[in-house]
Amino acid sequence: MAIKAPSLVGGDASCPAQVSLASGARIEFSIPEPNEVSASAQVSIIVGPDPESPEAEGQEKNAGQYDPNKEDYVKESNLKLDIAADDLKKFVNQTVQVRYAINSESGRFYSDPLMITVSQ
Repeated sequence: MAIKAPSLVGGDASCPAQVSLASGARIEFSIPEPNEVSASAQVSIIVGPDPESPEAEGQEKNAGQYDPNKEDYVKESNLKLDIAADDLKKFVNQTVQVRYAINSESGRFYSDPLMITVSQ
């Protein structure tokens, strides 16, 4: 099961994408809306070659919100996740893999990687 990679918000589509730590305190990624992400799941950005043991991880965010009128979760559209620039400092002048992790009732899953080159 392939889960589409995140994309860099405001970045170009080059591979690898370029990230400058001077541009702000947080680096933002856009998450595609695959069917694999349930509205009740939590998602987070992870960095490093081994998704099961990431070298850096952003805060978890709910993929959706509970709607009491529907008595169910509703998936958030245009889901965006971020990671602090400080968390990426150890990767300056390197190309690293960025994924998002999905934590749901059925387990933990990982997207395909996005390659980013981190600069100062």
